[in-house]
Formats: sequence, structure tokens, C-alpha cells
Amino acid sequence: MGRPSSATYNTADLVGLDTLAHVAQNCLDNLPNDEDRALFEVPAVVKTLIAEKRTGRKAGAGFYKKVGADILALDFATGDYQKAPKPDFPSVKAAKKEEDVPKKIGLLLAADDRAGKFVRACLLRSLAYSANRLGEIADDVRSVDDAMRWGFNWDLGPFELWDALGVGKVIELMQAEGIAIPARAADAAKKGGWYADAGAPAGRPSPLQKAKSSGAILDKTHCTRLVDLGDGVVGFDFFTKMNALDDGVIKGLQKSLDLLEARSDLKGMVISNDATNFSVGANLMLIMMGIMQKNWTQVEAMSKDFQDTFLRMRKLPKPVVAAPYNMTLGGGCEICLGADAIRAHAELYMGLVEVGVGLIPGAGGTLELLKRRLEVVPLRNDITFDRMPYVQDVFMSIGMAKVVTSAFEAKDAGFLRASDGISFNRDNLVADAKADVIHLAATGYAPPRDSDTLILPGRSGAAVLEAGLYAMEVAGQISAHDRHIGKKLARVLTGGDTDGRTAVAEQTILDLEREAFLSLCGEQKTLERIQHMLNTGKPLRN
Repeated sequence: MGRPSSATYNTADLVGLDTLAHVAQNCLDNLPNDEDRALFEVPAVVKTLIAEKRTGRKAGAGFYKKVGADILALDFATGDYQKAPKPDFPSVKAAKKEEDVPKKIGLLLAADDRAGKFVRACLLRSLAYSANRLGEIADDVRSVDDAMRWGFNWDLGPFELWDALGVGKVIELMQAEGIAIPARAADAAKKGGWYADAGAPAGRPSPLQKAKSSGAILDKTHCTRLVDLGDGVVGFDFFTKMNALDDGVIKGLQKSLDLLEARSDLKGMVISNDATNFSVGANLMLIMMGIMQKNWTQVEAMSKDFQDTFLRMRKLPKPVVAAPYNMTLGGGCEICLGADAIRAHAELYMGLVEVGVGLIPGAGGTLELLKRRLEVVPLRNDITFDRMPYVQDVFMSIGMAKVVTSAFEAKDAGFLRASDGISFNRDNLVADAKADVIHLAATGYAPPRDSDTLILPGRSGAAVLEAGLYAMEVAGQISAHDRHIGKKLARVLTGGDTDGRTAVAEQTILDLEREAFLSLCGEQKTLERIQHMLNTGKPLRN
């Protein structure tokens, strides 16, 4: 439904049933003319739970109660808790196969099973109610949609969803349900949508969507687009399943870099997209197929292609700004690290999480995170400065698959530089990134030179990290395979066989990274981790 996974009753437990009751009572007391005022009456079951001090998570019980590893649900008839049966609705199974939220909801609205009837009864009435509040709580649909998206974490506000489903179609469904049609809905249908404005697409279009709808597409493949954002800036977006990176995305990016390099009228590029998450990482299915076929040439070529493309992007004489948001993991994180600058949405979940599938980053992530942490070195060629704490910091970040939970944490962790921008409004993210590109181009942008701070500790540093891994395995904190992965990672981050006095070339780190990545692909336990992640969506700690 494009709503938080905590859903209705779990959210009530999280907020607190006593708080829920106060809010409902406040509405009941202060909305005497509301046509649905009776809905704000606090249900008897909620009053009973509050009286018994079962007010939700803070009290240990509410609509749900955790007992050991089990989550038990309230039996409304008895007041006791039991393991609830898992519902099985054909329409929900069908909707889960879709990526697009309006398509999911469209399937549910058309379904004849219990889930379909439930969705029609709840959703259509809430859409009608939203339309009836215009002029009361807000004068425009945008304010209502902002409140519901920002305050309740909906993917789409009610009017955005209404437009996406089709105003006329929603009105037909309301009529079939016997719901009174709001007067403003008929006007919206005549205009072509709640957001209809001089031929603009329905809903709240981002700069990428505006460019696509106006036909400003400069290049397109089966999974990527390059669009003209105006003012000499282009936007690269990709739209694979869950925005996973694969060879198709890389080829599309390479074509975009070709065009950016060839045209003197272009100032730079923004990398972003319009999905729920920026990118969940590399295409694991593709990697698994290469492993199962023992096609090591293909696996290594994939890693090198990723590395070379991101390296080329960073050395392009024009600025590239990545604009990530929400989940930006694994390869999704690496494509951002390969950009010249990042403009991140404040709600950002970023990390190099490859160890969860038995690997280390294979597209330059180790090098780029290491460089960012070593930018604190006071004198770039100072061999007396102790870099080991910073190497250890990167080692723990990658080795423990740490994921930051905001753009501000990303700065502390080194994924973002101090100079990288943060946008609080997701709707403005691409426009803000475009402004960053224009600013960089106007202030004499030049591609960064190779780092000369990579004076790494070599074998002695790796030995320190390996000792820590041994202690963690003995303590039961990691498995033997985790330790094996950690040793591979330690060799990469400490520079291999360096003497600890000479700067290591960036390409050396990339070669070490690729060698370790390929080696781990040959491990049976890594294959098991990949298969488990693909089958369950959860990491296997074998």
C-alpha cells in the first residue's frame, strides 16, 4: 500500500494506545460538524487495554505482545494473546510482485477477495475524506500530501495516489461502494487530475519526471535514461528491479559519460532516480550465475568494468553529483563514492554491506572510503602520521556491514565529505544536486588527482587486524567464514605487501580489491550466503 511496514495496529502500539486515545478524543471534542465524527469514538477494546495498562510497546503489551522470540496478537474475543494465523490473500500475493505502488493498489482495489474488499472500504473513504477537508485544514492538495508523506511516511499522499490511480476511475469505484463523491473531485476529473497544471503530468513530478514527460530524453537503454535537466546539466537514472546495479546499468552510464564528454555545451551530470530506494546494491543473481557456472573471467570482468567506469566518472573533466536517498547499499553506495560530490537526502541508509553475502566491495568502495578517511592526514606525504586508526575505522565499517541511518551519520562515517550537501525535502533533491553541478562548473572544477596519502601499514597492519578477527571468532562474535572474509579485507585496506613508507597507488588498491572479491566468489560458503539472501532477503551467518 505504500505505507510503513508497521501497519495500523503495530503503529498504534509504537505510538502508545493512550496517546492514540487522546488524539481521537481531541478530534471528537473539536470537530462537531465533521461528517465522519463518529469514527473518532475510542473503541471499547482500546479503552479496556488502556485501563489494564496495556498501552503498547512501552508497557510490554498492547495489540501485540512479544513472548520470547514470538510476536503474539491480541484475540479481540478473549482479550488474551495468541500466535495469529498467517493470512493468505491471492490479491496480496499478486500485488507483492509489482514494484509500482499505484499498480499494487490498483490490483487490490479490483480484487474480489477479503483483502480487496477491505482496501476498497478503507482507502476509498479516506480519499473522499481528504477531498472534503480541502479548504478546512489546508487550501491546496500539496499541503495535505506533504503532511501525510512526511508525518506518516506514506510513499504517496492521498491526492498523489488519486491522480496515479486516475481520478475518474476512483470516482467510479466510490460510486460502486456507495460513497458520496466530493464536489471538488468532479472538478479534478474535468481538469485531468488534482495536480493538473498547464499540461504538467499528474502528481508531484520531480525534475527527472518533468524532463522525461517533456520528451527531453537524450539517451535510453532498457534500464537507464539520460535526460536534459536544463541549464547544461543532464540527469542519469536507472530503473532495474530494486535499482540493483548490473552490466546494463554500467553500459548505460558509460554511454552517458561518452555524451557528457563529447558535448561542450554540457556542464555536468546528476545521478539519481525516482524509486522508493536509490539502490539496494549489485545484481546478486548475475553474480550467482557466474559463480555457479564457474565463469571466473566473467565475474572478474564485471568487477573491473564497475571499477573502471566509476574511476572514469571521477576523472571526467566535468562534475558528477550523486543524489542518493533511503537505501543506498553495496554497489549503490559505491556509485555515489565514485562521484565528485554527493547531495544526499537527510533520510539516508548507506553502507558497504557485501560481507553479508560473503564478499567485500568489488567496485572501488574500499579505495574510496579509505581515501575519505585519510583526508585528515595533516601533511599528505607525512610517513610519521599514524594512519592505522583510520584504516581500522574503515575495516570495521565494511567488515561489520555498518549502515548509517541518516545523511548526518554518513558524514561522521566518511561516506559523505564535509563539503557534501544534505537536502531535507526529497522533492528538491535532484534540483539541489543540479545546483551543485552548476556551482562546481562555475567555480573552476577540475578532476581530483590521485591520492598521495595512501601510505599504508602493509603486513604489520594486516597482522593487527587479523589478531582482532581471531579474538572475535574465539568470543563467538563472528564465524570462521566471517574471519576469512575479514582477512581478505584487511590485506586490501593495509595495501598488500607495501613497506609502510611509500604511498600505494590507487590502482594497486583496486587490483587488490578485485583479487579478493574474485577469490571470495570461489568459496562455497559465499555461494550459500548469496543463495540465502536471494531466497529470504536476509543475511546468512554461516
